[in-house]
Amino acid sequence: MGGGSTDRDETKRRVRLSGRDAVVEGSQEGPDDGTPFCAVPQSIDFEAMPGVPISVGLHIRLLPQHLPHVVAGDETIGNVLEPHATAMRNCIEEEYMMVGSIQSFDSIAGRGVLKVKGSKSGG
Repeated sequence: MGGGSTDRDETKRRVRLSGRDAVVEGSQEGPDDGTPFCAVPQSIDFEAMPGVPISVGLHIRLLPQHLPHVVAGDETIGNVLEPHATAMRNCIEEEYMMVGSIQSFDSIAGRGVLKVKGSKSGG
């Protein structure tokens, strides 16, 4: 009846250490300087839409969806993958504009890594 160990990957939870506010993997807090998590540059995984040309360095932004859309210009080129999708969706819901560029891309796998950072308008 519960409590035993499993082989499942567990969702990482926010952890706050006593004393100083330290960043722990899975935390929504920013670094020690008080920068919000969404405003810190993040490397996140994405999956490209089939047949869409992708190039490293292409400027992108994220739009809200269950798996946030990766958009270049006016074209949706892919989707953010979990577990990053949840974090990026939370940032978008907190009214951060998430923008960046394609850091790497494997055309055979159709997957890559984005470098994104959030900003709030007027701040």
